[in-house]
Amino acid sequence: MTAYRALLATASPAVLIVSGLDPSGGGGFLADARVVHMLGGRPVGAITTMTVQDTKGMRSAHEIDIDVLGAQLNALLSDIEVKAVKIGMLGHRDIVDVLDEALELTSAPVVWDPVAAPTSGQVTFGRDVLEEGLRKLAPHVALVTP
Repeated sequence: MTAYRALLATASPAVLIVSGLDPSGGGGFLADARVVHMLGGRPVGAITTMTVQDTKGMRSAHEIDIDVLGAQLNALLSDIEVKAVKIGMLGHRDIVDVLDEALELTSAPVVWDPVAAPTSGQVTFGRDVLEEGLRKLAPHVALVTP
């Protein structure tokens, strides 16, 4: 075992975060990572959607390459024993399928905080994404937040 792997074996519990990236840090991956760290966990994760956003609101959202997302999740879940999973913004329907497959690789409890639209800004995500997520991800999810 390498020194790095030995260090990780004694590190804080890993929490997988799968969410959008709010570059202002007010939500999404950066905010979730801060919370996980503050609670004593080690955040690991993958970005579902890149946003153009500031403290005044979201201006646009951009899909990431679905194959890259699947490869990231597969690599993480095949290598790291995550103790919990936090899902945020999915962005589009293809992500639901990739996430459904990836979650088969872990028995960790999953919390999903679905995002249909930003708190401020004009970007919305289709209701069909939320409905598809609820249908396909339900077997994996322990808690869906309001």
